Amino acid sequence: MIGGVIFASLLSTALIQRDLQRKTLLTILSRPVGIPTYYFGKWIGIAGLLLHFWFVMVGVCWTAMVIGTPDTNGTVHNFLPLIVLGSGLLLISILALALNYTFDTPIVSFIFTGWAIWTPVSIFAGLLLSSTFKLPLPSIAAFGQFLMASLLVGAMILVVASFAMALSTVTSPVANTVLCLLFLLLSLMTPGLESMASQSHPWLEMAAKVLPDFHLLWTADWLSLERSIPLEHIAGSLLYSMSLIASFSFMGVHAMMRKEFS
Repeated sequence: MIGGVIFASLLSTALIQRDLQRKTLLTILSRPVGIPTYYFGKWIGIAGLLLHFWFVMVGVCWTAMVIGTPDTNGTVHNFLPLIVLGSGLLLISILALALNYTFDTPIVSFIFTGWAIWTPVSIFAGLLLSSTFKLPLPSIAAFGQFLMASLLVGAMILVVASFAMALSTVTSPVANTVLCLLFLLLSLMTPGLESMASQSHPWLEMAAKVLPDFHLLWTADWLSLERSIPLEHIAGSLLYSMSLIASFSFMGVHAMMRKEFS
């Protein structure tokens, strides 16, 4: 998750800052393209790249969950998802090198995209093999809970990316990354601030009410306690994420419209 936040903040900053520094934004805005359209297009591009990252993150977390605590009876079988995922990544890397040698394609982008495509295939194959050969892998219901938890973590990363993109109109890349990590830390500490507010300063109480609460999207406690995540929690948390994304996007568009591009 921390890697996703850093990746999202650096990516979001680079997209707009590059256009501002190279003055290419002037060329874009000289055509019938408004700032909201430009901003929304950049946001769609970030969301698409983060979807790739989300697939990779789900694959890594799924493999870690399956082989992280192997029991004595199923140690060999529990490594099946790792073999499937690893063999696919090896083939993708060989194909990327071959295409780079033949057609000069970018190796890292091809591997990243190939892994994102191969991840759901490998998970689905593992689930099918576990039911067919009675392998000790998590059930379909357990995978559904894992997928919902991953969806909320992905929403959290997308919220941070929207925050970073809004900041990128007024800050430098380094400052943007630091502020995004601080934003993530404070948002995860919001429940603690709320509990301290009644015994401390009224400023803490106001901060607890104003700061976003990422604890709603942090579902590691649910999975570690083997509790099911209610659907109403998923729906409410995703609506909460969408409202934060819309708010930060509005702030970013407003900040860009106040800039002088002449």
